[in-house]
Amino acid sequence: MNKFKKILVTTSSFPKFENDIKGSGLFVYELCKNISTVIDVSVLAPLIKDSYKDSKIKNINIIRYPYYFFRRNNLINENSGIAGALSENKLYFIFVPVFLIKQLFAIKKYTKKNNIDIIHAHWIIPQGIVACIYKKYFNKKIKVVCTSHGSDLNMSFGFIGKMLLKFTLKNTDALTVVSQELKEKAISLGYKKNIEIIPMGINVNKFKHLETNEIKEKYKLSANVLLFVGKYIEVKGIEYLIRALPKVLQTKPNTTLMLVGDGMLKEDLKKIASDLNISDKIIFTGFIANDELPKYFLSADIVVIPSLSEGCPVVMAEALACSSIVITSDINAFQSHIKNDLNGYMVPVKNSDALAEKIIEVLENKNDLNSIRENARKYALENFDWEIVKNRYLKLLSEI
Repeated sequence: MNKFKKILVTTSSFPKFENDIKGSGLFVYELCKNISTVIDVSVLAPLIKDSYKDSKIKNINIIRYPYYFFRRNNLINENSGIAGALSENKLYFIFVPVFLIKQLFAIKKYTKKNNIDIIHAHWIIPQGIVACIYKKYFNKKIKVVCTSHGSDLNMSFGFIGKMLLKFTLKNTDALTVVSQELKEKAISLGYKKNIEIIPMGINVNKFKHLETNEIKEKYKLSANVLLFVGKYIEVKGIEYLIRALPKVLQTKPNTTLMLVGDGMLKEDLKKIASDLNISDKIIFTGFIANDELPKYFLSADIVVIPSLSEGCPVVMAEALACSSIVITSDINAFQSHIKNDLNGYMVPVKNSDALAEKIIEVLENKNDLNSIRENARKYALENFDWEIVKNRYLKLLSEI
């Protein structure tokens, strides 16, 4: 690994401090933590509320830059990121040019001062754009790696957005994506170099099957438990899961749905539940720390991931590692990993009736699905273990 000296990771989401359990971008932090055992890693991220301008976590140097000229703005939503903030308030688009300019100046200053060899930009938009502008106009010798997590390539872009996306894909030295679907999208946009499909990893020693009744006792749960884990945003498809519940309750009345997470749609989802007269069958837990999630996976009879669009959700990997029975929508992101009747189940996207039928079927046979659980764990070990993911990234970086 002596072919390069230092890497600068650019990201719009990163924990504020070491024990920031609510911090966004935990998967970026975990990747940096793992590869920093081998190479010199610095992280460049926006300065947000309660964060320090310069700090250090483990072996990682963290540099934060202000992304506003006059006062702190809300372009970066801690629950849903930049994409969520822009969806929530279109006026935030006026801050985007300032954000890009500030990030460019920060990259220029830090790379020169610290002799950076490679920039690893998480999300093609906006970090990849800025890194490639820096490479093309200020430092042609530097290498740029871009990683797409899904929200960038899955966004709907106007003419200018598509031009910026194509510019970035043309000028990056390497591209990694977290799913086959994203690889195909990048190719359709004209990317001609090699694309590595490398998902974000998980700690398979933390997410594993254990016998525990802690969560069921805490919430006084009995019988059947359905679990969703994620942000309360439209793309997660939670509405379709809630609308599936009345049909499930007709056959399995002792069923409870737990929605672990938080987000801008919380009150809307509560209203849907109220309108369907099933509020007493749904528990909105709020945010749960990552260290506590294994207990929730282990309390559930089924983990449901009804997303409308995804990259490769870490929640899926964590659930599989816990030997959970997983039901997902049949979008491309899941088709790469979930095989019906082998390690989980898929149903048509946005189809509450089909989802309800599959939930009922699984609940009726839940005591006879040990092979599904074993295959789920095996798949997670072979594909999402951080040691595997780390080595794939290190190989890519050394080849550059």
